[in-house]
Amino acid sequence: MNNLIDMEKIIKGLKDERKKTLARLNEINREIKVMETASKISKKVGNVDIDETPEISPHQNLINSLKYQRRRNKITQLGAVGILAERIGNGNKVFKLNEAKKIMVSAGFFKTPRNASNILYTIIDRSKKFEKIEPGIYRLLGDETTNTENGFKTDDFVYAAENEEPTDKD
Repeated sequence: MNNLIDMEKIIKGLKDERKKTLARLNEINREIKVMETASKISKKVGNVDIDETPEISPHQNLINSLKYQRRRNKITQLGAVGILAERIGNGNKVFKLNEAKKIMVSAGFFKTPRNASNILYTIIDRSKKFEKIEPGIYRLLGDETTNTENGFKTDDFVYAAENEEPTDKD
């Protein structure tokens, strides 16, 4: 009979321990939910930890300049590619198509960014102002002059709507 009483005490002790463990587990689950909610709120509000600071593009000035020119309708997509070749080409006017795509998407040149690669390839191919060096790498051809006043191309890379005559296609 002693063994039976000892076994019942052990069972009762195990049940009490299980009850305490379940209570602690529920408390941990509540803490997890609170932290997840706080994390979601901080992301929405914009609180960013030091480890999560957004990466700043090394071409941010170029992107801002292209955005400004695009908003004022002073530059075409071809003009932007020409400027990119000059600015990021390190003197030899060579650039990567993917890098140009990222900059032009950031500057807002495409309504649907997923089509940007195809659009850029078509622009480069049709203009005959670029030479393909390797797959995805191109060089701007020619000796176009640069306007030192604002750093933009003065030849056919800059679109000047006020100088164009309307044409009748009827």
